[in-house]
Order: sequence, then C-alpha cells, then structure tokens
Amino acid sequence: MMAEPPPTFDGSNNDEELPDSGEREEEEGDLMSTLDKLEEAEIEIEIDDEEKKIPVEDDDEPDEVEQFSDELSNMDETGRNMAFTCFKKISQYILDAYDMLADMQDKKIFVDYLITNLKLYFDKFEDELQKEVDEPTTDQYDSMKT
Repeated sequence: MMAEPPPTFDGSNNDEELPDSGEREEEEGDLMSTLDKLEEAEIEIEIDDEEKKIPVEDDDEPDEVEQFSDELSNMDETGRNMAFTCFKKISQYILDAYDMLADMQDKKIFVDYLITNLKLYFDKFEDELQKEVDEPTTDQYDSMKT
C-alpha cells in the first residue's frame, strides 16, 4: 500500500485549468440574469378539482364562535362570547371526567346524573330570576323627591 502525495495548489499538479476572472464574471452575470428572469416570470396554475384545493385564508371556514352562535346572531355579542368561553371550559371538564371512566355502567350513570344535575341547576337559576326588578334608588334621590 503506497501513500499518495498530498495535492498541490500551485497549478503544476492540476489537470483542469481554472477559468480566469473575466470568464467567471461572465458566467456569474449569465446566472444572475437567468435568476432575474425566473423571479419575474408569471406562473399560473389552474386546479379543476375543488376537493384538491387547500383553503389559504382562515375566512374560508367559519370559526368555532360563529358555529356556536348561529342561533344567537340577533343577541348581544359580548354575552355570546362569554357563553362560548364558559361552554368551552365546562365541556372540557365534563369530557375529561367522562374519559377517565372505564366501565360502561359508570359511563351510563355519569350521563344520567349529568343530565339530572344540569336540569336541577337550570331550575335553580330560573327560580332565582325575578319577574319584577325593584327600581334602584339612593338616599339623596329619596330626600329630594319627598
């Protein structure tokens, strides 16, 4: 096994000649002009199959709030947004608790009691709502009125 001598870079051991600086500048200029032409080229792609199109903007599909509030569109937006936030939090807690159950009988009991408890809370909330609200007043108003 013979060791090869290290290559020298003085030009005496090279089979190929390096281009001179004028040739290199000309090749770089050609390359740059070709790149400029490619950047300026207008490319149009037509897709006939609608299923293959990927939505580019988020506006193409309704967001979760819009889907949640389809029936609430004529009501207060702030209330709708708060209801959506509460719904997301509560639904996640319920789903997490349900996912922890392994036995099918436990899942059935969970659903039954969930519905029962929700209905009881709704009844409680309805009872707390007053049909008539007392008009708020202040001592200054009462003294001025009498």
